[in-house]
Amino acid sequence: MLLAIDIGNTHTVIGLIKKRKLQNQWRISSGFAQTEDEVGPALLFLFEKHGILANQITGVCISSV
Repeated sequence: MLLAIDIGNTHTVIGLIKKRKLQNQWRISSGFAQTEDEVGPALLFLFEKHGILANQITGVCISSV
């Protein structure tokens, strides 16, 4: 499963792609005050809420403005 992250000025859009098909999508705020210690657990919470294990992710694609 591919984790795709698009970081914008206002929002960050996160998607999980499996077999070339978008499985899940979330939008969170792009707060400059957020650290990786805050964003990481938020991602894990979203995964857990939808029954996704972090070890199912085999690749990451990140884009930013």
